[in-house]
Amino acid sequence: MTAAKLPWVDWSALDEPVPKRAKNTLVLWRAAEHFYLSQGASFAETKKTAKLYLENPGFGGDKLWRVVVSNRKTVDLRSMSTEKVANRFGLDDPGAIGVDEWLPRGRVADAIAKRGFVWALVDESYPEGTTTHILVTSDENIIAEIEDAMTEVSK
Repeated sequence: MTAAKLPWVDWSALDEPVPKRAKNTLVLWRAAEHFYLSQGASFAETKKTAKLYLENPGFGGDKLWRVVVSNRKTVDLRSMSTEKVANRFGLDDPGAIGVDEWLPRGRVADAIAKRGFVWALVDESYPEGTTTHILVTSDENIIAEIEDAMTEVSK
């Protein structure tokens, strides 16, 4: 595959020390042991937020990663309750759980991805007041291209 076939990755910015932000792109950050991804992976909007997950057992990991992605296939679910998200995507409301905790589960992410979305933007419970981009697609080609675009950065 070539970059021209991959509109969700801004390849031109990957070799820059600080990525250039092309139109309709986002710079996302992730603390993780490795760059391998799966449906439900979470990304922070800032390096500062991602760094909080460097030493958070069960979440994150000891390496910091940066990736530049398209935001064209992002659904904005900020300020929405699980009930509203469930109604919008034809799901049952899980009750007392946050959208950021519920959405990464396979059937929930699948329901969103079936509408053509790659990412979901949600309010994050930790750290409070931040937002998270959750990878909702399970498309192996898209996930592989995002993995290929990830760059390990200094902490």
